[in-house]
Amino acid sequence: MNYSKITLVAVAFLICVAPSWGELSSKAKKAERLIADGKFSEAVEIYKGLMAKNQQKEAVVVKEGREGMAACLVLQAKAALTTKKFEDAKAACVEVVKAYKDTAAFKDASKYLIGAQLEISAQLMASGKFDECAAQCRAVKALVPPGSEGMPALNHMIVDASMKLGEDLIKQQKHEDAQLLFENIAAEFADIADISAVAKQNASKCSYALGLCFRLSKQRDKAFAAYQNVTVKYKDTPVAAAAYSDLYIMYKEQNDNTNALNAIKQAVTLEPANSDFLFKEVELLADMGKTEDAQKNASVLLALLQDEVQRTYLNKEIAQYRMGEAQLILGNFTEAVVEFDKALARNPSMLDAKRGLALAQFNDKNFSGALVTYDALLNQYSPIFSDASQKASADQASTELAKKVEELRKEMAFFHFQKGLALEQLGEYDKALSECRLGLEGVSTKDAAVTLKRIQGVAQKKAESVPIPK
Repeated sequence: MNYSKITLVAVAFLICVAPSWGELSSKAKKAERLIADGKFSEAVEIYKGLMAKNQQKEAVVVKEGREGMAACLVLQAKAALTTKKFEDAKAACVEVVKAYKDTAAFKDASKYLIGAQLEISAQLMASGKFDECAAQCRAVKALVPPGSEGMPALNHMIVDASMKLGEDLIKQQKHEDAQLLFENIAAEFADIADISAVAKQNASKCSYALGLCFRLSKQRDKAFAAYQNVTVKYKDTPVAAAAYSDLYIMYKEQNDNTNALNAIKQAVTLEPANSDFLFKEVELLADMGKTEDAQKNASVLLALLQDEVQRTYLNKEIAQYRMGEAQLILGNFTEAVVEFDKALARNPSMLDAKRGLALAQFNDKNFSGALVTYDALLNQYSPIFSDASQKASADQASTELAKKVEELRKEMAFFHFQKGLALEQLGEYDKALSECRLGLEGVSTKDAAVTLKRIQGVAQKKAESVPIPK
């Protein structure tokens, strides 16, 4: 072997690359000193110069330039995060993850990029820009590796923003758009076997939201399937109780009180401190004639609501109205009047509270007060009924409108009938008969016949007892 020749080649190689090594050492160190002094822009220019070298001849120099550039950008991003310049931090990290994937700084860049996006997303969420928030988060997710630090939080933000966007779409009655959105989210969580608890909770929210979209758009079979999916697949998540509550609403719409009661009982079992669920159960038990059970639960409901009233400042009238209903079921009519009055003092147009007040006044033997309240109800219902009737006439194909008109008609008839009963108690039998006849649609045929016969009999006896003037 010719060792002399090998030695000459090695020396020649060292002579060729020596300038590069020297340049690499001095310029890289200078850039590091500039970074230490916070002079990122000057350091960047040095790294650009190193990267501009010929890749074939000076690969080591170019690599050092790329490593240095990526590290410099990450340090810039970190400094920007510290001073809350989140957009600047994001821009620096995006450059690293796009152009410097092969560098040691890539992992940190991914982490800081997610951190910056989460901060930006929080601001977007606060300003109601849910669509933009979700879009930006998805764009960042596409740039970084799946296991990057902060990825679960980013996924949660995507779902949270999308859920808020979906809720807005539902409020705007854009049910098809909301449905598509929730289906896309749910597809990401189709298999929950190996996902985190947070992801499972998000998946349950999406499934519940789909049920809500289907229910509001009258796709009953799909709504039932979505809600039942929640109660089976996600029975240990917070939305399971809400799904049971919505199933209760759907069963009630079908006049299936047995299944409605079973559904709302499940909701109460899952969330016994939820006064909304317990109120629905109490009302349904009372409607089904299960008085003892209704009264037992009404006592528990009152305790929950009394605590809520102490802590609630918004929508307090709802709690007070429900307290009035609970007192009615318990037979505490005077107390019920007090609670309904409190609710109406906060919201004078609250129909539910006004209906409850009229019934409580009647049972409390304040018949004059009940008459005034029933008249107020009829006055409030009249424009609602007229508007619904006009819409139904314009759209005769709508069964929903026709159903609403019929429900309003029966409810107004019931008020007339109740007025008749109050007038009977006040001894005004002719007026009582007139009101009861107006209210025949609001009660059963049997009740109407018995009442009319009774009032007619009393009126006749009164007429016979009046002496004939001479």
